[in-house]
Amino acid sequence: MEQAPKVSPTASAWSVPVTLAEITARIAADTELPPRKRQDVTSSIKRFAELLSLPLATSPADPRAYRSRLKSFQPLAQGMSVKRWQNIRSDVQFALNRYRPKPDFRGGLPIPVSEEWTALRSRLVETFGLRSSDLSRFLSYCTSNGIAPIDVTAQTFDDFHAWMESSRLLKETQKVVRRSIRLWNKAADAITEWPSLSVPLAPGRDLYGMKWGELPEALRQDTERWLARISGDDLSFDDDLPSSVSEATLKSYRYFVCQIMGALQRSGEQIEGIKSLGDLIKPERVRIAVTFLRSRTGKDQSSMLAHIASKAIAIARHYARFEEGEINKLRNLQHRVTPRSSGLTSKNKERLTQLDSQDNEKRLLQLPSVTFGKLDRVIEIGHREALAAQTALVVELLLFVPIRRRNLVLLNLNRHVRYQFDGRQKMIFIHIPADEVKNHVPLDFELPIETVELWEAYLERYRPRLLVGPDAGWLFPGGRPGEHKAAEQMGRNVSAFLRREIGLEFNLHLFRHTAAKLFLEEHPGNYEGLRRTLAHKKIDTTANFYAGLETGQATRHFDNTVLTRRRRLSGSSDREGRDD
Repeated sequence: MEQAPKVSPTASAWSVPVTLAEITARIAADTELPPRKRQDVTSSIKRFAELLSLPLATSPADPRAYRSRLKSFQPLAQGMSVKRWQNIRSDVQFALNRYRPKPDFRGGLPIPVSEEWTALRSRLVETFGLRSSDLSRFLSYCTSNGIAPIDVTAQTFDDFHAWMESSRLLKETQKVVRRSIRLWNKAADAITEWPSLSVPLAPGRDLYGMKWGELPEALRQDTERWLARISGDDLSFDDDLPSSVSEATLKSYRYFVCQIMGALQRSGEQIEGIKSLGDLIKPERVRIAVTFLRSRTGKDQSSMLAHIASKAIAIARHYARFEEGEINKLRNLQHRVTPRSSGLTSKNKERLTQLDSQDNEKRLLQLPSVTFGKLDRVIEIGHREALAAQTALVVELLLFVPIRRRNLVLLNLNRHVRYQFDGRQKMIFIHIPADEVKNHVPLDFELPIETVELWEAYLERYRPRLLVGPDAGWLFPGGRPGEHKAAEQMGRNVSAFLRREIGLEFNLHLFRHTAAKLFLEEHPGNYEGLRRTLAHKKIDTTANFYAGLETGQATRHFDNTVLTRRRRLSGSSDREGRDD
C-alpha cells in the first residue's frame, strides 16, 4: 500500500528543502531517526544522484526534475540488481515524503485505508481476482484527503495525477493514473456497491490520422489504382517506375493517404472535395500537412517528413502527371524537411553506447544461451516458457543474421531453411530470395553451431506450444491459425525481454546497427565486409551510415601507439643519461 508522508516535528520547524543537498542536511539533523537509518537514507540519496548524474547542490528536491532520467535508467545495465535500485528509490522517496510534505496529502505514516475503501477494494478483488495492491495509491490518496467513495469526481483523478507528478519517484505517473481510471470504470460497471461514476479516459496517444474506412470512397478507389500500378498488376502505364514493390510499401502508401488527410483535417482544411490522389498531393495541401506534422513533432527536419514528400513526388510524377513546376514545388519542400546529416539517428547512437560497456556487451551476447539454460531446467513447459524461448532465439538469430524485422517474422521452415550434414553435425542455411528483400538483394546465412543447438531445442521443445491450428511452417508462429508472428508484437516482446533481463533499451532494427558496431570495432574501416554482411547494394550506404562507429577503437589504438613510442623513447633517454 502506498504510504502517506509524515511530517517530522523536528523537520516541520524548517523551511521546505529546495535541493537534494538540503535534504541530506535535514537528515543529518533529524534526531528522531536512528543513526543507522540516517546513514542508510543519506547513502541512498547520494547513490541516487550519482547514478542519474545529478549534482546534489543544485538538483531540486522534486521528482519532476529528473523523471525523464528515471524513465531511461536501467539498473541492470549499471551492474545493479533491481532490488537494490528499488531500495535506493524507497529511501529517497522516504526522505521526500518526510521533508517535503504536501499540504493536500495529510496523515501519519503509515496510514490505513478507510473502512469504506477497504470494503470496496475487497469487492474488487473478489469480482476480478485482482491483487489487493491494485488501486492502492489512489485509495491512500483519497483516505488521506478525507475523500469518501461517493465524493470521487473526475477532478479527483486530476488532483491525484498532479500529486503523483510532484511527489512520487515513478517513471510513468500517467500510466498509474490511467490504470486507476480503467479499474474504477470497470468496477463501476460490474460491482453494485461501487459508485456509479464513469470517469472519462482520453486516448493514450493523440491520434490524428484518419482510418482507411473514413476516407472518401473515390479517394480510396484512386489510391487502389495507384497501388495496382506500382505492384505490377496494372501494366497500362509506361514509365520508369519499378514494375513491382513489396507489400510493406503498398501498406505505407495507404498509411500516407490516411496521414495526410488526418493532418489536413486537424489543420482546419476542408477535405470533402478531395476525391483523388491528385487532389490530395497538391503542393499547398502537402505543405499544410507537413507544417502540422512539424509542429506536432517539434522537428523541422526528419526522415518521416522526407518520406511524405518523397511519396507525394512519386505520385505526382508517375500517376497524377503534374506539371514540372508543381513537381519542383514538392521537391523544394522535400529539400527543406530532409535531415542534412546522414547515418544513424542521435537516438540510435545513444542506444548503441550501451554496448561501450563490456559488461553490457557480454550480457547481450550470452543472453540467449543463458535463457535456454534456465528454461531447460523447467519440467512443465507452458506458453510463457515457450514465448521466452522464442524471444531468446530471435535475439540469437539477430546477433548472427542481422536481417530486417519483416524478413525475420516471415522466416518459413519450408521455404527459407535448408539442412545439411557434415558428418554427424547438422548445418543450417537460411536463404531469402531477392523478391522478398527490401532492396532486392538475396540473403544467405549459415548458422553457427551454438545457434543451431538453440534452434533445434526451440523447434523440438518450445515451438509446438506456440502453434495455433495447422502448422504453416512459420518459424515464429502467431496467435491466429496459420499466421506468423506480427512484427510489431515481436518488437515489443524483444524490447521488453532485453529491458527485463539485462536492462538494455533495444529495438529489433538496432540489432543491424549492433552488428555494424561489433564488426567495425574488430575490423576498422572494412566497409566492404560490412556491406556484404548487411546486404547493402552500395558501399556508400554502409559508409554513410556507419562511418565513425569504429572511432573509439581506432582512437584507443592510436593512444596505445603514442604511449608505446613515448615509453620507448623515454627508456632510450634514460639509457643515454646513464651513459653520460
